[in-house]
Amino acid sequence: MPDDAADADVLCRAYLSRVPLSTPERAAFPDLLRLRALESLVWRAGRWRQGQARLDEVRDRLAGARRIDRWLDKHGPTLVGDLIAL
Repeated sequence: MPDDAADADVLCRAYLSRVPLSTPERAAFPDLLRLRALESLVWRAGRWRQGQARLDEVRDRLAGARRIDRWLDKHGPTLVGDLIAL
């Protein structure tokens, strides 16, 4: 996730210039980011269970999901407002 508001603004503007989103879609964006991180974690854990990935890879995905969750806890409330305003 971006480290500061300026990076987040650049990311959001670039994304929205290519993929226009409705207001409800913009409001769902934080939840979708969390869902994507968890989906990635579950997918990697499944590959690990099949012997196709290392446990460290699963741990990396878990750390990434936690990082995104913490970022959204801090920035999520303003992110939705900022996305709707764009």
